[in-house]
Amino acid sequence: MKTKKVKFIKLAAAFAVIALSVLFWFIANKLYSENYIENLEENCTGISDLSNYIDYNMLSSDMKKYISERDFKFSTDEEKYEFCNKYRSLNYIYDARGNWKNIYPTDKMGNLFDILKEDITVNGTTYTIYVSLIFKTRPFLTTQIVDLDTGITVKQA
Repeated sequence: MKTKKVKFIKLAAAFAVIALSVLFWFIANKLYSENYIENLEENCTGISDLSNYIDYNMLSSDMKKYISERDFKFSTDEEKYEFCNKYRSLNYIYDARGNWKNIYPTDKMGNLFDILKEDITVNGTTYTIYVSLIFKTRPFLTTQIVDLDTGITVKQA
């Protein structure tokens, strides 16, 4: 009888450790993503600075079907114009399936909408462009871009 109790206690302890580990894993992933977004919001200075915070590998596999790695650059006004112009009609909408807990859209967060909107001049014409990103918490302390929207309009003088 005593050996059954010992086995039961060991089994219960093992399950408790596993449950706490899973809980810790979920909390760590969420905190990592929140910290990542907070860092982006506090330190990103504009679309040109995005390459210091995001890269092509962060795109979800669905997004990679639409966006080429060759186009994923934002350093110069010409690159920003080409990217925003090419992907402004991207007809992709991320389906969160009702679970928006671990989703972070830049156009709904503090200063990021204004930071990721700027005026550029290409070939003598001034444009207002914006980039909107939707980040999602992913396993193993990673953040993924699950949706992207761009816009471009000619700025009136």
